[in-house]
Amino acid sequence: LACRMDRDNQGPHKSPAGPLNPLLSVRDVETASDGSELFDDAASNTLADEQVNTIRRKNGVVVWGLRTRATDARYLQINQARTISLVYYRGILLLEKYFTEVLDPYGRLFSRIRGDLGTMLEDMRVKSSLFGEKPGNDPGDDDAYFVVCSRDNNPNVNLSKGEIRADVSFVPAPNVERITLNLYPAAVGFGSAAASQAA
Repeated sequence: LACRMDRDNQGPHKSPAGPLNPLLSVRDVETASDGSELFDDAASNTLADEQVNTIRRKNGVVVWGLRTRATDARYLQINQARTISLVYYRGILLLEKYFTEVLDPYGRLFSRIRGDLGTMLEDMRVKSSLFGEKPGNDPGDDDAYFVVCSRDNNPNVNLSKGEIRADVSFVPAPNVERITLNLYPAAVGFGSAAASQAA
């Protein structure tokens, strides 16, 4: 299911769960003697709060939850944990090509590294893997990511050892876990009365 979701959504940002993504190879789930589900919405929500996902009948048999067993809030949703792993491993592979490159005094190598990492992250942002409206230079409320690779985080003592550091900060996109629907049925004429009072 996770591989199918990655393929269909061009990345791990969509959790392998939910009613739009049934398990294709599972025929049914265990039920009570009267045919009802063993876990209703309330039981599933309680288990999700304890980082346990259920498998339920919802438009087929589906994984009903997206939690991991992590205690760190950044890794609680499986899609976010997988996005973090993807950024790390893609970043490592991307930067391997700079092994044995010359550390120039003009910052050209720093610029190329920032450009490559920025391109990778922007591609992920456009595909909705990252949560934010734009790339940034400093952490801001609407920044999806920013990359620092300059003399600011590469002092001479590191450069003299042939070491370069690139710092990447990004916000993995969360997935919806609960939806609240508020209904306010109004009496006949309520809307027109409120409109006339406002005028």
